[in-house]
Amino acid sequence: MDLTNRTLIIGGALIWIFVVLVVILLAWGAPDESIQRLADLAGYLDDHNTGATKAIITLGGLILITLAAVVIVIEVAPPEKTGSVRVQRVGAGQASIGTDEIVQRLEEQLRTIPQLTGVQANVIARGRKAEVQLDLYVGADTDLTAVSEDACRAARELVEQRMGVELDCSPKARIHYRELYVARAAAPAVAPATSQPTFTTPAPAPFQPPGASQPSTSESSHEASERTQQDRPAGS
Repeated sequence: MDLTNRTLIIGGALIWIFVVLVVILLAWGAPDESIQRLADLAGYLDDHNTGATKAIITLGGLILITLAAVVIVIEVAPPEKTGSVRVQRVGAGQASIGTDEIVQRLEEQLRTIPQLTGVQANVIARGRKAEVQLDLYVGADTDLTAVSEDACRAARELVEQRMGVELDCSPKARIHYRELYVARAAAPAVAPATSQPTFTTPAPAPFQPPGASQPSTSESSHEASERTQQDRPAGS
């Protein structure tokens, strides 16, 4: 449908440009002949100023207005996004297929393309024809030209050749980059804090008067004072 509208608009613009150029050319190249031809046309209209001539002119104008109105209605009318399209080349009768079924088949077929990470298809019924729109999700290192060409070719082959549905125009593809989120690495486990060594200050030796002999158990008392609370037997 878009191709048809563009063709009509471009064709009308080219015709208008041609007519304007012809008028300019005649105005500069053959002004006398142009004026004479316009005078002949004015005389013809004056001689045929009858009801039949006016009716013919009116009928021709109405035909042109009707064609223009049809083009406007087709252009402005919203597209039919759901429904069914007719299957071609059915000699024994008529067959149609839903657009949802075409979408499902398209997505299943296009998911087999290795470079695609995801695909979403949209099929619009245009009377007896169908319009295919594709949303292709690819990675950052994908050849966009190759993957879009492969996807459009596969879609056309599936819809037209295998399903027998005529396309209104070539399949349209939109490329999307799908971001990949990498999971964060787990934080390294913190080593448990080691217990600080406990230092036990030995008890001061008892005061001895000058000249007195040291007790023979001083060494054993010093060793016992350095033992921690955990090394002592329970109940001591």
